[in-house]
Amino acid sequence: MLRMLINFALESLGSTVSSDKVSVDGHECTNLISQDLTLRRKGYLAEHFLRPPVTLTFHFPCNVCIHKVVLVPSVGQQKSNLLELLCASQLQYRETLHLSQMKKAHIESRRESHSNSSTNFPPPVFYTVSKVFSNGDETCFYNPKVVNLNSELDTCKKQIAMRHFKSEMFTAASHLTIKILSTLSGSAAALSKIDIWGLPSNSVQSHLKEKIFTKYVNFLKPECSSSLKNENHKQDCGDLNISQGKIEIPEEFLDSLTWEVMTIPILLPSGKNIDKSTLDTYIAHESVCCKKPRDPFTGIEFSDSIKPLPNLALKARIDQFLMKNSSDQIIGTVPRTVSDGLRTLLGKRKVTGQRVNQNLLSTPCISDVDRHNTHRLHQTIVKECTIIVPNAVPANTDTGNSSHETQLKDSLNSALFSILHDLPSSVNETNVETIDVKCCSCVQKLSNETIVYQLPCSHVVCRTCLFLSPLTIFKCSLCTLGFEKKMIVRKHIL
Repeated sequence: MLRMLINFALESLGSTVSSDKVSVDGHECTNLISQDLTLRRKGYLAEHFLRPPVTLTFHFPCNVCIHKVVLVPSVGQQKSNLLELLCASQLQYRETLHLSQMKKAHIESRRESHSNSSTNFPPPVFYTVSKVFSNGDETCFYNPKVVNLNSELDTCKKQIAMRHFKSEMFTAASHLTIKILSTLSGSAAALSKIDIWGLPSNSVQSHLKEKIFTKYVNFLKPECSSSLKNENHKQDCGDLNISQGKIEIPEEFLDSLTWEVMTIPILLPSGKNIDKSTLDTYIAHESVCCKKPRDPFTGIEFSDSIKPLPNLALKARIDQFLMKNSSDQIIGTVPRTVSDGLRTLLGKRKVTGQRVNQNLLSTPCISDVDRHNTHRLHQTIVKECTIIVPNAVPANTDTGNSSHETQLKDSLNSALFSILHDLPSSVNETNVETIDVKCCSCVQKLSNETIVYQLPCSHVVCRTCLFLSPLTIFKCSLCTLGFEKKMIVRKHIL
């Protein structure tokens, strides 16, 4: 049974991980070995202001014979480029795990009493076993000496062999280090997944091997039981799901933060898609803390070159999906920007008639003459509604019979209008009155191409009149005030 490969990148087995650089909140290095799948999907992401190298060191509960290491050096658009794999082999001093609590306490007291004893073990010495340019792609490092023991190799594009003249680096590894030496296009150091497959070394005691194997089997039991329950539930409820017509919503249509169907998808610089309302809510909360708008996943502030953009292609796919499955009860409640014009028009007329009836019933102390006049007014309104609705039905039926492309075009236009309506516009709709600027001396019309000077009295003079005056004091012809030429400044006409 121990020939089954074990993934030692699990904290339930006793493995630990540490990093020498600060990570982004929610993307700590402990996510790589976490049992929680939601944390494990987030991966590790260093702060964007930190530069490589970034080191991640894994410490195993026992010496491990490594068969392969599978990793994905990317989190969203943050990709690591150059990776280096290092291993260290050190004698394990955790073999006292099988002893009783009394023996542990006795050994610890003996170690504390002898300060100069051999308990101060030297740090492990790491050796480089492989190096690769990954470009953010999934990479598999394998041990060529034991590759035959594993019948299934990963189908990843890059498979790199681990080589070193010391065989104990692979057969009895106590530590494994992933060093990120460079990133792609200046992004942050990232690692979203790592699996360290192997077996306990031959030097490990049998009881410790059984303990590790038992922990790994207990870790796999919930997944196996849940998968079996799901299969049985699907078989029992298969006919019920078909009869009710339940439809699975694609994951790309869901907001990355709220996991709801997006109405107006916005593409962030990090590569994630969120709804426009979610982004507006996030920016509003950030502004309360006096923070500038930024990417909620990477924390990088928005700028002219790095800013969120509407994802029109995804918007078209979402609208097409909602229109095709509009008969479903769950999908029918999803908000959308595409609506049925006939349904809306008839609904408005129906509400108008209800409001008229309510107003008639709620009017107190009304006379017979007023009631007769009000009844005539109500009949007139009802006739107008009956005339308008048949005239509007053919136009709306044409819209209902129109192709999906027309409805998608209308929805995209409305989505673009709602997005661009909030953006600042460089076009000013108000008419700007142009004022003619004339020289105070020669009374000629001045344009933005001529050189103009302004007097302290706020009047302007052209360059020709100013320099033709031989006196050091220039006299304004309009207000008859004299000023020294050093007091005259240049003015630009827009």
